[in-house]
Order: sequence, then structure tokens, then C-alpha cells
Amino acid sequence: MAKSKIDITFNSTPLVGDYLQINNDLSAINISEQFQATRVTNGYTVIGLNKFDTALNYYNAISLDYNGSGLYSITITGNIVTIYANQDNVVFSVFTNNTSGRISTTITNEVVAPTIEISALTYSEATTDPTNNVKVSVTTSELATSVSSPVVIDPNTLNPFTFEVLRGVTKVITCTSASGTANKTITTPDILSIGNVSISLFNTPSGGNATINVTNVSGLTLQYSLDNVTFQSSNVFNGLIVGSYTIYVKDQLGVTVSEAFDVTVFTPNITLTSAFSYLSKEMSIRFKKNVVWDNFSNYRTEDNTLSCEEKIENAYPFYHKFQTVDIITTQFLSNYSDISANIIKEDGSKDAITINKKSNNLDIKDYRDATYYKYSDTQLGIYFTSGDTYDYSTGFVNGTYVLNGSLPSWGAINNYIEIDTLGWFQIVAITYDETKNADVLLINYAYSGSETVEKVGSIYNHKNYEIYEFDINFYTYEGQELQIELLQNDVVFGDCNYLSEKIHVLETWYDTLELKWYNPTDTFVFYSTGIINKSRVEFIKFEPNNDSDLKIHKTDITTLLISSESYETMGLEIGHLTTSIMRQLSKAFLHKELYIDNVQYVLNSAPDTEPIPFTNLHILKLNLTKTGQVFNSEFSGDIGNTSTGEIIGLLQSTDNYIKLG
Repeated sequence: MAKSKIDITFNSTPLVGDYLQINNDLSAINISEQFQATRVTNGYTVIGLNKFDTALNYYNAISLDYNGSGLYSITITGNIVTIYANQDNVVFSVFTNNTSGRISTTITNEVVAPTIEISALTYSEATTDPTNNVKVSVTTSELATSVSSPVVIDPNTLNPFTFEVLRGVTKVITCTSASGTANKTITTPDILSIGNVSISLFNTPSGGNATINVTNVSGLTLQYSLDNVTFQSSNVFNGLIVGSYTIYVKDQLGVTVSEAFDVTVFTPNITLTSAFSYLSKEMSIRFKKNVVWDNFSNYRTEDNTLSCEEKIENAYPFYHKFQTVDIITTQFLSNYSDISANIIKEDGSKDAITINKKSNNLDIKDYRDATYYKYSDTQLGIYFTSGDTYDYSTGFVNGTYVLNGSLPSWGAINNYIEIDTLGWFQIVAITYDETKNADVLLINYAYSGSETVEKVGSIYNHKNYEIYEFDINFYTYEGQELQIELLQNDVVFGDCNYLSEKIHVLETWYDTLELKWYNPTDTFVFYSTGIINKSRVEFIKFEPNNDSDLKIHKTDITTLLISSESYETMGLEIGHLTTSIMRQLSKAFLHKELYIDNVQYVLNSAPDTEPIPFTNLHILKLNLTKTGQVFNSEFSGDIGNTSTGEIIGLLQSTDNYIKLG
């Protein structure tokens, strides 16, 4: 009996990237081959030396890639490859042929006289292990006396006949009657797994909105429930009050999976989605981030090691040297909910340190007059000119404001705002309205009334962290070696802890210099809080020098000094600094406000470093100039509380001086 066929003729050698796809309407397995120089994966045919070699390579490729289940009979004659359909009533078609005539196709679709056909196919709950199996019911146009695939039923006396196979697999059903054989390729419904279920929860002023997302659900009809009793086809649950829930997902094949989730109290605009913790290297005391090294997620780095833990054989420790008169301030940034700090003494006992919050960036409440009006049929516009501000809790007036059409800091898309008489809304857009001469917040609310002045407010985060500081008074720790720990914990973010280098406290450290540094403007440290950093360092040399600049005029008979400037400079070398402390002090000397033993200096050039071989130690070399210690031969300004009267001038003649009174 004749079958449908397609002849593929290689008229010339294909080019790299040429592509041919042949579809078979009765099978999900289509024949797709791309022509390449090498075969690196299924679906690639190697371009041969000529069209005959390429035809042979194509024959071998499609036989290997697409005929594992015997759907086709494939032959080759010279440069022509012929594919015969082993199924009745196959319709071949060319889906893609971009070869520009290098390959041509001829299709002969022959309809075979009707024989036995698979007329209906249904899936139902399996008797055995429905989680992984499915029952397949097959109806044929006449009784199939035997079934050979994917199971063997011989003889068969049922129409429809049933069998059970794994879910999520592709199988070929083959059954036979006296009039012929019927074949059909099927893909069974996917497995419903809890691993493929995720819950997207969005909290709103009117309750939590939960969306249930399920992947790998081919062939499945799903229903959803919060009580495992009442199910719905929608995967969205809105208006959920605060509490704990369990979502149930079931398919039509008798499988149900579940997942728990919580709806929390609505906190508009202030939910922190990521942890933030920062402790600047500009601080007086150097800290490491305290982690467990595993050479996988936490490698040993300079940021998470103390000096004695550096990755070098001879890693020396470092001791911060402070005197009993010193009070040292440390600043850090954090959005963790539970923060504490302790002084760890030599015997292991701890003294708690008071932590002071220096900012108000989180959970800010603002309430002020605004004007709202009908912007469109579906949207309300809100803008700000001037008016009163209010206490968010009481509603009492606490001040005034002027914005003249600008927006408050919380006026951002997706933020929630509260309109006093209307409730909570989400900002969906911001636009400029020329008729109002103002930036306008848009919310989805149908309004047809007149322009109205109303209290509008928001709860928001100015930044995603607060600024904290703690002071350590070393007065009671004379002769002790200490460390400082900073502990941060959050139910969402987990732990983030820091541990300082060791600190040695004496009443007086001789042969040391006191360094103080800060900036008049904020850098990575918020110096606007008034923080001043301090360190005491041992020095190798601290030698005075002068830096002079002269302008001289020379003639045949004399030499004249035109101008001169002289600066007091110091050469400073600080020794035996570990790597991290060398970096800390290098940054310290770059600050605009730098004091050594209470004398102000500026750095003349970039710090220079000299490593000590086979150790983690360095020598830091610096060239400094005293501020305010400049001699200028041309300076004529007022240097004190002098008389404001006329200054007697002297003129020189060729032979004498004359006085002008």
C-alpha cells in the first residue's frame, strides 16, 4: 500500500546556517536539520565535500535524530533522500527552507483508504500511584484486537481500552484490527509537583493579594483553594486579612499539593527587601565582617579577616593603641532590626555599648495639604502648592510648607498615599499639568466633583538605612587588651556581625603620634554628625624640613630678590603596619582636616608604601606641610590688631632717604 513521501534533492552543497524543517501533521516529532561544519548536537547535519556527501550525512542525521520509534522509512539514491511515512494519512509539509534552491523538495501525500483509527483519547486518575502515573483511555473506530505499544494487550476485547503510563512522557500508541494498524503519538499530562508551585504575595491597604503560579502544567486543568474544600479556577486570592494560610492546588487527575504562606500587616512603602550594612574603613577602629570561611560562598578576603588572619605565612597581628583619656566614636549604617555592640575584655566578659541613632530615614510619616481634582474619567490628580503640615497620628497642625508645584519626597510611582476622606491609593503615574503649573500624582479613582483641598500623606523610607554611632570611653580599661563586636540580626535578613582588631589601652603611649582626621563634607562617612576619627601610631621618623619658592632677578651689577615663599614641612614614616591598617591610614591622610598632635597638616603628595618581605607588614611614607605657617616676602596684610592710621612711607633717593610725613 502506498504511503505519503517527501523527496529531498540536494542540487548543490548547502551553506553554513542553511535550515530545513519538515512537518508531519500526525506526529509531534518534526524533522528539523541545520547545516553546519561540525555536528555538535542533535539537529545538525555536517556539510560534506559535495552535494552527494552532504545528502549521505543528512540521511544519517535524520535517521539518528528522528526515527528512533520507527515513524519513517528512509532511503537515499545519489543526491536524493526520500522519507516515507509508516503511518496512514500522513500529510508532509515544508515549514522552513532557507537554502535558496540549494535543496529542493517534492511532496507526495497519498491518502490511504480508511482502516482502523484512534478516534478519541482521554486521561483520568491512575489506579496505582496517581502522583506519577495517569490512566489513558483509547477509543478506536473499530475494535482493536491487539495493542502492541506502549503496553501489550493481546488479545484485546475492549473498546475503549485502557492502560496506565508515567505522566509527562511521549509515547506511541499502536493497535491492530483485521483492517489495519493505527498509530498515534501522545504526550501525557505533566506531574503536579509542589516544587513547581510559587506564591506571589502583594500587600495592600485592603488586604493581601496572593497569586499562585504553577510551572510545567502541560495537559493539566488546575483548581485552587484555601481550605481544601472550596476550589476555584482562578489562581488569585484578594483581600486576605493578616494571618497564616495554606494554598491547595489540585489537578483533574486526582493529585493535590499544598504550600503555606503568611499575610503580614500592611506597611506602605517601607518594606525593606534587601539587607544593608556598611562600616567605613575611614573609622578610628578597623573591623572585619565576621563570617565563617568555606572557600565556596565566603572566601577569605581582606574585608573578613583580622590582620593576624591575612593570607600570608607571616601574618602579624595589629593593636590599636589608645589612652585612658580617649573617647572613640564609630559610625555605621544599617537597616537591621536588632543591633547591639559590646566591649570584649581579656577574660571573655563583655560590657554593653550604648548605640545612638543619628538619622530618621525609615518609617517616615508625612501629612500635608494637597489639592485633588478630576484628571480623567478614571483617574484623580493630586498636586502640592503650599499649606499646613500635620502630625500623622493626631491630625493636628504642626507647621507649614511651600512646594509651588513640586512633589514631596514620597511622591514616587508605586508608593502608597492616604487621602484623608478617601483612603489608601497607589501612585500609578506622575505627569506635569500646565493648567495647574505643577507636577501631578495620578491614582486610579473615578471622581466627578470639584477641585478640593484635602490632607494627603504617606509613610515612606527616605533611605534604606539608618545612621548609628557608638562611643567607647577607655577611662576604665587601663592596661587591658580589648576587642569590639557589633552584632546585627533580623528575622528576614539573618545575621551580619563585625569584630574589631585588638585594642591595647594605657594611660600614656610614649613615642607615638596622635592622628585625627575628618572631612568638612560627608564622604562615605556622614561627618555632619560631628564625628572625628583618631589613632595613635608609632613612627620611625618625623623630621622637619622647609619647602621654599624663590624668584630672583640678576643684572650685571647686582642680584635682587623679587619674591619668596617658605613652607614648614615634615617627613613622616610610620612602620610595621599590617595591610589593612596601612590602607586605613593612607585614607586618613587624604582627609581635608588632618591633625598630628593637634597641629594641622596637609598631604603634599600621594602616600608611598614599602612592604616588608615575607610578611603582611608595611612602612607608610608621607610628606606633609603645616597649614598657616607660610612666609611670603610680598605679604602686606594686617597681621594683628594694628593702628588704622596712615603708615609713614620712605622713599630712597640716589644719595639719601627722605621722609614723607
